[in-house]
Amino acid sequence: MALATSIAAAALAFAGADGGSAAAPADRAAPGPLGLTDCGQAEGVYQCSGLVETWDGVPLDTTVTLPSANARNLPLLVDIHGFGNSKYEYLNPDETAYTDNAYAWARDGYAVLTYTARGLWGSCGTPDARLANPDACANGYIHLADVRYEGRDTLELAGRLADSPYVDHRRIGVTGDSYGGGQSLMLAALRDKVMLPDGRLRPWRSPSGRRLEISAAAPVIPWTDLVYAAAPNGRVPINSHVNRSVSTSPVGVQKATVVNAIFAAAQFATGPGQPTGEPFVPGRPMGYLAPTGTDPGADVAAWVARTSAGEPYDDPEARAIVRELTRYHSPYYVTPRSRPAPLFLASGFTDDLFPVDEVLRYANRTRTLFPGSPLRLLLADFGHQRASND
Repeated sequence: MALATSIAAAALAFAGADGGSAAAPADRAAPGPLGLTDCGQAEGVYQCSGLVETWDGVPLDTTVTLPSANARNLPLLVDIHGFGNSKYEYLNPDETAYTDNAYAWARDGYAVLTYTARGLWGSCGTPDARLANPDACANGYIHLADVRYEGRDTLELAGRLADSPYVDHRRIGVTGDSYGGGQSLMLAALRDKVMLPDGRLRPWRSPSGRRLEISAAAPVIPWTDLVYAAAPNGRVPINSHVNRSVSTSPVGVQKATVVNAIFAAAQFATGPGQPTGEPFVPGRPMGYLAPTGTDPGADVAAWVARTSAGEPYDDPEARAIVRELTRYHSPYYVTPRSRPAPLFLASGFTDDLFPVDEVLRYANRTRTLFPGSPLRLLLADFGHQRASND
């Protein structure tokens, strides 16, 4: 769609992360990025794919796309897919999705990182993926866009690429839609930091010790407060910024149909997550959830069961879920007093799941606390249902 170029490219352009491709001699091609060995020409560009172990050993199904095997010192774009989907959301040359495909970005002079989020499809999501790597996948379940896990995965892979000859470590941009939109906004909020599993922050560095930061981010149809997005209480104004107590005290009424649909998508194929060209198989298991009661920080089944039981959400279990989802799964509360990376926020008036008030809240706070921070908005008729996505 026409939005594809405007949304993500505008963010990187006004942040000075426009493409380029300084090439090395053709006979001096370096080893594949991230140690990937399944490399070759694809759609006029160069692509390497395979499993890459992230910071805690979980194997992630990853593809790096370059203008050519000899391209060097490129700006890096990380494209993060939506929930229920996979890296193949951006690996179909005939589709632009919301943020364009990897081939188009590579032809414009970018190195492009696309990978499937942990616990989905080829990243320990399917039974076949877990069977192939049973030990490594034991804890490779969905953490539901946890800044300490899914967020850190992005920073880990991008950090390794920043040490490669392919990437200019000073120019790293992130984008993505929905599930990927929320994650890209979290990364913009972190900017130059990584959050550890215990919640501590540390500087984001490449394996060689380079200080890194997100140069620009283009979150598309994201949430900013996951609790309020799923169960709004109607108390949050869209023309000012507020603290957590306003949006979660009390927790509002659950969007039950949407929440349960997403829960179903965590277990069965609902999106274009199969490799390009393979037939869609309804009901194919594609998501790996933590067994109930084994990991309070990723107990998605228990969270949905409690919220579906209804209000009031004032018991200890409900309050613990609110603390978890706001602290680690909601960009609005990730380093709220730190200046975010330059932002291009895109959201839909007609989006029932993550409507425009989600990005307006973040934009208003950024404008108030950091009036000089680069920020642009695109608000239109696109996004989740009932948007027309013209």
